[in-house]
Order: sequence, then structure tokens, then C-alpha cells
Amino acid sequence: FAGFTTTVTVQSDGVVTVVDDADAARESVLPEAELATLHNMVASPEFAALLETYVPPEGVCCDFFFYEVTAEVGDRTIKSTTADTVETPAILQQVIDLLSGLMP
Repeated sequence: FAGFTTTVTVQSDGVVTVVDDADAARESVLPEAELATLHNMVASPEFAALLETYVPPEGVCCDFFFYEVTAEVGDRTIKSTTADTVETPAILQQVIDLLSGLMP
């Protein structure tokens, strides 16, 4: 079995692009309420305080998903990585859940 990669990009105007391993791109528009929620989450002090990674140096084993979230907030880029097997801060998990819901 092989892993897969899906990239979800949300533009500031709510345009969502989902690209999978086959380079199949799908576009949609995030409803205003969800876009406002996402903007509020990534602009929060909790999101700004995220560590770059929550994956331990020795990594994690086996069949888990890894998540890398990158947000451009003002003139700052915030990037954080986590995995299913580690304790993830609530704000990061909320963003991952919202973005995961955008995948078909």
C-alpha cells in the first residue's frame, strides 16, 4: 500500500483548490461563514504560537496521516506539522478538520 498526498489551498477570497496525487484539481468556493471561521482561527494568538512541528525527531511509525498546515497571516507565514499519532494543539486540529472537510 502506498500513501497519498492531497493539497488543499484556500485563497483569502474563499476559492478552494484541491489537488491529489493524480494532479486532478477541483475548485470550489468556501461559504462565507466557514471562510470567516478559518480566517479567525489562523489569525488567533493560539495559531500564531504553534510550534513548527509536533512530530517527534524519531518520527512515528507506520500507517498514519501527516498534516502540514501553512497560513499566510498579514506579513507572516505560519507553518506547523503534526500526525495522527501525536497530541495536536486544539487550534491546529480545528484547522485540519475544517480543511479535511473540503476534500472529496
